[in-house]
Amino acid sequence: MEPKHEVYGKDAFRAAYNLWHVKEGDLKSNTKESKVVWMRWIMFTALRERGLTLAYIGELFNRGHDTVIHGLNRSDEEMLRADYRENYSAFQDEFNKYIRGGDPYPSVSVKEGDGRAIIGRQNLTNIGGFSDYEA
Repeated sequence: MEPKHEVYGKDAFRAAYNLWHVKEGDLKSNTKESKVVWMRWIMFTALRERGLTLAYIGELFNRGHDTVIHGLNRSDEEMLRADYRENYSAFQDEFNKYIRGGDPYPSVSVKEGDGRAIIGRQNLTNIGGFSDYEA
């Protein structure tokens, strides 16, 4: 059985892809595109809240622990923004589906052509533009 932190790392990337249609490689890349940076910060926060070390989170994203600390601090600041909080909450919901061992796909559908992800009744196309991300 894999250690819990390794499972969390894999599940976080799966949840991000399922929610925002962003690839793991894009999250690990050096891009400074604001949408991707926000996604990273949200993921740093969710992983840290589950007890992962700063060093391990940094390893997951090919970054140092100091970059993770910076991201966590910025995430705290961004929580004042409604669109950031909504994306954080949506990510937590998606991430929790994987952690609990359930299959997240029955509750998620992607409409072909317009890139909109619908989770339950929440349409994420208007939340900070995240669902508009194109790799």
